[in-house]
Amino acid sequence: ISPTRSAAERSAAERVGAVVAITTGALAALALLMSALAALAIARSRAASVAARSRDLALLQALGASPGDLRAVVLLEAALLGGGGGLAGVALGRLGGLAGDALAARLLPDLPFRPETLFAFPAWLLAAGLLVAAGAAVLGALGPATAASRVDPARTLS
Repeated sequence: ISPTRSAAERSAAERVGAVVAITTGALAALALLMSALAALAIARSRAASVAARSRDLALLQALGASPGDLRAVVLLEAALLGGGGGLAGVALGRLGGLAGDALAARLLPDLPFRPETLFAFPAWLLAAGLLVAAGAAVLGALGPATAASRVDPARTLS
């Protein structure tokens, strides 16, 4: 192999690496934007839920629940919903990756240095998918949880 060809191959590999890094960064930024939008949608949904259940929340408070208890109920509900959505998303992503690998193994020629998998799913990434979903849900529910803790039982139940 000539030194010129090796330098050209190295240069091409560096360009491909830069494109992959830029694409990965853009997709990560898009994922963060989507998580922020999900938190806003969750805030609207939780606010509607708190408004619809204001009598139930007032009754709980009249029976002895503290404002912190009401806040915790709303936040826990949001965390469970977000965690469930995150679990579904992680599972669908993993299944999509397995399907993509199977399709690539069947359709792509047997090239030298072909990786075993086209998709990497380290444990930290799967955990991050769950935590980001649950975290976005909890962040989105902070306002409605505060509103739930401010329910006036006397006014609401009368």
